[in-house]
Amino acid sequence: MEAEGDHYAEFTLVATEDGVVMIGVARPTYDPARDGAGAVCCTADGWMLGCLDGKHCHASTSAKDWASGGPLKVARGETVGLLLSRGRLSVYRNGSAVGVLCEGLSGSFVWAADLYNQGAAVRILRKAVPGA
Repeated sequence: MEAEGDHYAEFTLVATEDGVVMIGVARPTYDPARDGAGAVCCTADGWMLGCLDGKHCHASTSAKDWASGGPLKVARGETVGLLLSRGRLSVYRNGSAVGVLCEGLSGSFVWAADLYNQGAAVRILRKAVPGA
């Protein structure tokens, strides 16, 4: 998917031991075998929402504030929507916008999840863009 278009998916945190799961987008060229499992948030190839603390993580092990709104913690069983539109990655809960995680994105992306522990699981479903 391209950052300049409109793309929406819902992420459901199905299982986690300690909440250390991240959801977001990554470059389609990202190779987890190269960088180690669950490391996309620490690379320049991933823009992620940390479910445990609700913060934004990109190209660093340090959490960042959102561009606007947030943070939003996500617990097991909860569903959060992400909208990639016109270079922005926005977060939704229950169909309502919560805020903009990050801006200035360009190029190609895929939906992604960092699962840090064995037994963690996230369901990702593409959906219609809210309000479209």
